[in-house]
Amino acid sequence: MGNSLYGYLLADTGSGQYDYGLAKDLSTSDGGKTWMLQLRDGLTFSDGTPFDAAAVQFNWQRMQAPETLANNRSAASQVASMSASGQVLTFTLNTPISSYPNSIVNTAMNWIAKPGA
Repeated sequence: MGNSLYGYLLADTGSGQYDYGLAKDLSTSDGGKTWMLQLRDGLTFSDGTPFDAAAVQFNWQRMQAPETLANNRSAASQVASMSASGQVLTFTLNTPISSYPNSIVNTAMNWIAKPGA
């Protein structure tokens, strides 16, 4: 249902690969400690507001906040730091997790709402 409402960053194809939706790429060069999520260019929310890496960062930080009581807080809490620039979100995990994309696919981290909505 969430994929239909929000779109999705990426989806598991079932063959160990990912189908990219709103994301264009997700990669790590250090065994899963630091990741770079690249979004497609030209994305907007339904009201025309730009959909950028800052929106992803806002949503993931909101999930990390204890007061939100987010169901998937444990997955978001694996992220130690984030930096958004345009369509690129660079994030570092507490410990390397080479399968971390699965944490995005299988949780609400995959669905990005407009900040402030």
